[in-house]
Amino acid sequence: LVEEQRSPLVVVKFGGYAMSTPENVARSAAIMHADPERRRIAVVAAPGDKEGDLSDDSNKGVTSLLREAYRLRSRELSFDRPFYAVRNRFREYGKDLEESSFVDELMSDLYRDIDNQESAARVISYGEKGAMLIFAKILGGSPVDPVNYILAKNGTYSFLGGLPQNETGFDVVAGHYGTDEYGNIELFPSPGGNYTASIIAAGVNAEGLEIYKKDPGYLSADPKIVANPHRIEEMTYTEMMMINDASKKPIVPTESVMAAIEDNIRIKVNSLDDPQKGTMIAAKRSSGQAVVGVVGKGGSTSFTVTGRGRSMHHNDGIIAQVSQAFADDHRSINHIFSEINKVTVSLDEDQLTEGGRKVDLEAIERKLQAIEGLAGRINVGVKENLATVSVVGEGVGKDSINVIGTVASALQGSGIDVEEFTHAGGKNVIFTVDKAELRGAINAVHDAFFPEDAIAKGK
Repeated sequence: LVEEQRSPLVVVKFGGYAMSTPENVARSAAIMHADPERRRIAVVAAPGDKEGDLSDDSNKGVTSLLREAYRLRSRELSFDRPFYAVRNRFREYGKDLEESSFVDELMSDLYRDIDNQESAARVISYGEKGAMLIFAKILGGSPVDPVNYILAKNGTYSFLGGLPQNETGFDVVAGHYGTDEYGNIELFPSPGGNYTASIIAAGVNAEGLEIYKKDPGYLSADPKIVANPHRIEEMTYTEMMMINDASKKPIVPTESVMAAIEDNIRIKVNSLDDPQKGTMIAAKRSSGQAVVGVVGKGGSTSFTVTGRGRSMHHNDGIIAQVSQAFADDHRSINHIFSEINKVTVSLDEDQLTEGGRKVDLEAIERKLQAIEGLAGRINVGVKENLATVSVVGEGVGKDSINVIGTVASALQGSGIDVEEFTHAGGKNVIFTVDKAELRGAINAVHDAFFPEDAIAKGK
């Protein structure tokens, strides 16, 4: 679709932080009122954790309290404590409304459904339903239950159409769930509200999708690792995906907004604390820098298959055979590094545990050594406690010589040894180091590409 054909609507998603306190809800309402012609559809999450001691039920997120209530009832135990914490939380939001009897009516329905042991999805959906009803009252808008508009089937989600758009006011949609083909409530993966907002944005052909969180959008590095990373003002869908893949906890998981990406809808990730700051994500960006971010995560293991004397690449499909050996055991490979006589695959730790216990790595070695056509002609080595770093940017391929040279110089200058290195795909440089070197590697490379950040943190 070309831009001229799009609706001017912007779908706005408010996450658990935005709904976590009456003050944050008021700030969220102000954002909607700031542009009522475009921001007419809001998608809300259940109220999230408050600041403070999370052992205190009054500070816990509503979803976690609902899960606890459901678990207690399933064990034939009293669920009064978490239930009343949920009720008190919603009463807190409703106390300043002219009419709030709907809160107690909703809580009465919730108590009945928990007591009758309705499905976990049905019970948990009350968190978003409550937020939907309260936010609609505050905005003077219309609540919209997504069970009538989003179908969940076989892990895919479809917009059924017919959303009753309020032409003179706001529509507030409960996030996190839809309905299956039998009419049962089905929860989306976390963060479920992103799925809802993305699906609706694509369904109504919206111009944009705005997501309000505590985070100030995407940063050029993890602030827990780099002291003064800068906010990425704009990046492409591809860059977002690569940063997500390389991050331990993505700001906006790719799958949760895939419906918007596939429909080429611009996504703005904003900070509720400073709505003017955020990251715009689209098919293209106007800025010309080669690299937008340096990200990484620890906790990987590599398996290296090395040929004895003769090039392994004389054996057709060696990379496919090595990959298949892991696929047969349902293990996902994180990265593949290939040289003339060597293939290395890297796996995250979660791919090498079963039932909470570490798998037998020697058994995997033996399986690789027995690959048909290579048995007796290869050596297999295993390295644990590694970390993977990605230098991400659409311009990496065009300026690969300078980018690779900058990465190599930064690591060499910091005395950091690299285990594996590749720039396959042309839009990122990936390398592995010892896990203990992760922080130093990211800082060294980040400072090399963004010297202004290094100056700001006193280097």
